[in-house]
Parts: sequence; structure tokens; C-alpha cells
Amino acid sequence: MDRNRASARLTVLLRHLGCRSAGTIVSFGYTRENNVLSLEQRKFYEENGFLVIKNLVSDADIQRFRNEFQRICRKEVKPLGLSVMRDVTITKSEYVPSEKVVSKVQDFQEDEELFRYCTLPEILKYVECFTGPNIMAMHTMLINKPPDSGKKTSRHPLHQDLHYFPFRPSNSIVCAWTAMEHIDRNNGCLVVLPGTHKGPLQPHDYPQWEGGVNIMFHGIQDYDKNNARVHLVMEKGDTVFFHPLLIHGSGRNKSQGFRKAISCHFADANCHYIDVEGTSQENIEKEVVDIVRKKHGFKDVTLKILKYVECFTGPNIMAIHTMLINKPPDSGKKTSRHPLHQDLHYFPFRPSNSIVCAWTAMEHIDRNDGCLAVLPGTHKGPLKPHDYPQWEGGVNIMFHGIQDYDKNNARVHLVMEKGDTIFFHPLLIHGSGRNKSQGFRKVHIHITALFEDECMRKKSHVVSSTTCPGSMLEVSLGTVTCQKPLEVSFSPSGVIFRTGASSHLTGKILKSLTGQLLSSEDVEEIFMQESDALNFLKKRSKRSPRFQDEVNVENRQKLWADELRREYHEEQRNEFENFVEEQNDEQGERSREAVEQWRQWHYDGLYPSYLYNRHHI
Repeated sequence: MDRNRASARLTVLLRHLGCRSAGTIVSFGYTRENNVLSLEQRKFYEENGFLVIKNLVSDADIQRFRNEFQRICRKEVKPLGLSVMRDVTITKSEYVPSEKVVSKVQDFQEDEELFRYCTLPEILKYVECFTGPNIMAMHTMLINKPPDSGKKTSRHPLHQDLHYFPFRPSNSIVCAWTAMEHIDRNNGCLVVLPGTHKGPLQPHDYPQWEGGVNIMFHGIQDYDKNNARVHLVMEKGDTVFFHPLLIHGSGRNKSQGFRKAISCHFADANCHYIDVEGTSQENIEKEVVDIVRKKHGFKDVTLKILKYVECFTGPNIMAIHTMLINKPPDSGKKTSRHPLHQDLHYFPFRPSNSIVCAWTAMEHIDRNDGCLAVLPGTHKGPLKPHDYPQWEGGVNIMFHGIQDYDKNNARVHLVMEKGDTIFFHPLLIHGSGRNKSQGFRKVHIHITALFEDECMRKKSHVVSSTTCPGSMLEVSLGTVTCQKPLEVSFSPSGVIFRTGASSHLTGKILKSLTGQLLSSEDVEEIFMQESDALNFLKKRSKRSPRFQDEVNVENRQKLWADELRREYHEEQRNEFENFVEEQNDEQGERSREAVEQWRQWHYDGLYPSYLYNRHHI
């Protein structure tokens, strides 16, 4: 009897939950099992592709984000890797450091204050419902939509965010978009097409708008215009979570103020990168590469070395440890040599078969200046105990060596030319001899990068900054963590790998940068120009001859400095002109008020008011 009553109550409960019987199972494809979303909320997201959570972020946090954004606009802080964008209608002559000329900042993962948004427990609590517990912050933005100038350039065409992301699966990606003030149709709220997340990724390109389009504002070229549109009117702190395939955009800002919102795209750490060559995303890939070329003056930004790295680690690559060594001439105490060792001794992550070192010679290297010596086949053995060797002349800090190894093993001395690259296993026993030449072995190890695949992301370990043994340079060791994917950051001297990425420079865009095989003439383009490498840490006497390449490099640096100086003075001049114009306007207003007060004081009640204005008959 009690069992029948319990069964009846269960049937009623399941009916209230939308199930016809106890055997009916509700399946969800876009959300994960969780105790945060209600059944109605999960069904709504499954059907429509978005979900608005009211008053999720506090006013205090939003004010902190606003203050930090203003500091960035005033150039009081310059976070590493941050991209500042301006509306297409703002000309360079109008540039004055303020929030009135900045329409968006993105990739603020290095700004601790703004990145707090991506770590807010109230945000991550909901993100986990869509991505699962292993979360990565992939792309960050703070949007400052300006008042429309009349050309309608403040609007954003209808698009799908997945167009910008070369990683999959799409159902493991979600965007959190938080309003920083009241947002409605008047100041350009989000507009979404419910249910379009169930469709495929559509081709995107720039829309043909008369007033112009902001850079990278791609839109869908062909979509069903009969789809219903929903305009999301939101209050400060409201947050919308939406699928990357959901078609959405925003209208123009018809108000007189700036409309602010902050957002981050999150993804499951188990997402994988794809090759977008031959797909509809190929155009955005080419655009990103072209922007990098123009901005940094590269002839070729192909990172061909990754083509080989992928053979050892798989497609999910992370740069873990970078090193640049300038082996000095030996002083006679043989301290410039490096004892035989295994790189895995320095790395607290596994498996070793998913790690590889890329070692590039920046000039001719042989036994005279201390080339690499390797013991072939030793990578098949275990990790051996390491410690400082007992050398009379002393040992550089952290130059640990193997205490016990088979000295009968054959040694191979790797004589290499400039641009040659060796890839070796972290268990391979290797070292280098002393530098018997009179010069520095300049950039001996051009880069030592250990790359990991997704199976290594199970362990998180932080390694602090240290000084690389014998390199005379500070080496920055990365964080072995699944929180941030690989980033390719660009500088005037080359391309650097580091953790913490913008999605625009990861995945297939990364793959695009790896298009062909590595050749010796391309290595200097990857990391540092040849003329720069020749002079790195070199103590030149006044009588030493200068090569033409060195002169060209110095001239380019001077031109770059002149350009920065010119832009600075132009900004100062514009700022001063604006100040003078404001002062003149204020002075004119004060003069007008003074004259008006004088006239009112001397008014005699007659018409016309002033004797000197009367017409004499």
C-alpha cells in the first residue's frame, strides 16, 4: 500500500516536472547536470540558446571594473597583451586619452582587476552548468559602445561568436555578458534570434554599410530574416549566458552616453583546436595574420616550428619553459660547460613522452664554442638522480648533473649551422662543453620550449621566476595549468609563446602561423632577427666594424622611436588645443554673462531698453 502511494506521488511529481511517466527521461544537449539551474531554466536555454540571470554581479564589482577601464583609457595602466579598439568614425587627430575614444578593450587577462570578472564565483557557478567543472577563460572584452555619429557605425551586425573561435565542440563554449548599466534599445542592447544555436556555423564577412564597419565586425551574409528577434533589456548587473552559435548583434547607440558591458567566453578545458583552412573561418584567420604583419612589420609570421612540435605532443600545445643562453668564453676554470643532465629533472609534470624540447642554433656551433653533446638512446631509461658535480672551478647555480651514468655510452657532438633545430626527448642525457673561443656563443639555445598535450593538464604546478644558469638573462617560467591556453604574442623582435591567450591567436590561427615546414632561413623570423641576435649581449669596442644589417636595425629602431615621439607630441598638442578651446569658450561665456548683468542693472523700464539704441527722429 505504501509502495503504491509512493509510486503515485512520484508520478505526480514527474508530471509537474514535465515527464509523462517515471520511465520518461529528459535529455539535455546544451547544459550539464547541475544543481544551479532549475528545470525551466535548462529547458529555456536548450530551446532558445540564451539565459538571462537578473542582478548577478554586484554594483561594487561593476564600479571597480568601470574605474579600471577609465584608468586604461587614461593610459595610467598598460596591461600586457591588451588590445584597445576605437570606432571607425574616430579619426586619429581626435585622439585624446579618455574613455570617449575607446570603443572596446579585449584580452585583459593580464589585468588583475578586470580579470576578476572571469573569476567571480557567481559567474563561474553558472558557467559550469554549460562547460563542466574544468573551465578555461578564452576571450575577454569590455565594450564601451559610443553614441552613434549618424553613420550607424556603433551597431554590430548579426553574427555567431563561433566564427572567431578555432576550437570545438561548440556545446562546451558559453559567453557570459554582463550589463554595466541600464541597457535598452535606445543605447544599443543585445538582440538575439532564439533557437538559431541549433543550426550550423554560417559564412561571415563585412556587411556592405554606407557609413563603414568597424574592424573585425563580421556579419552573417545569409540568414532567415523571418526569425523572431528578442531585444534584451537589462539592468546593471544582469548577465546573459548564450551559446556561441546563437545569432546575435546590437543596434546603434542613439543616446548621448556610452553603453558599457563586460564579457568573457568560457570553454571546457577538453576542447580541441581545429584546422580552419578551407572553412568559412579562413577569412578571419587571414585578417588576423595581416593585422599582425602590418602592426609589427613582419615579412612572414609563420611559426613553422609548431609543425614539428605537434608530431611529438599532439595538437594541444602549451609552451612551458623558454630559455635564451649566451655562453661566455671560458675563463680557464671550465665553468662555461654544462654537465650531462636530463631536462625532466627540472619539470614536475608528466608524462615525459608528451614533452619535447626545440633547440635552435643562431649561428655556427661546434665543439670549439661548446656545442650540444647527446647520448643517443638514453631517453628510453628512467630519470636519474641529479646533483651539483664536484668541479674544482665551481658550478653555475642550478647546473645539476647526473651523478651515475654509463660512461661507455657513445656521445654525439652536434655541429650545427645557423637556423638548424634539434628536437629531443626530456629524458635524453645531454650537456655542452666549455666555450674555448674568444667570443660569446651568442644565442646558443634560441628557445627551449617544452610543450604539453591535454593529458598533462591533470596536474597544476606553478614555477617561480629564476635566473637561467649561465645565460645572464632572467628566464620566465610559465604556469602549468589548464586555466589559460597557448598565446602567441608578438613584439618588434619576433614572436613569443606564453600562457594566457586570446582566442583570436590560438588554434587554427596558430595553425595558420605554422603553415609550412621549418627551414633554416625562417628561424630568425620566428624569434629574433639575425642582426639583433648577433648583437645580443655583445660588448662591442669602439673600433669594432659594424655590419650593414646592424646599421639597418639601429635605423629602424630610431625611426620607431621617432614615430612614438611624434605620436606623443601630437597627442599633447591635441590635448593642449582642446584645453585652450575650452578656456576660450569659458571666458566668452563669462564675458557674455557680465555684459548681460550690466545691461539688466542699467535698464530704465523704457523700450528700447538702452538710450544709445533709440532711433533719433
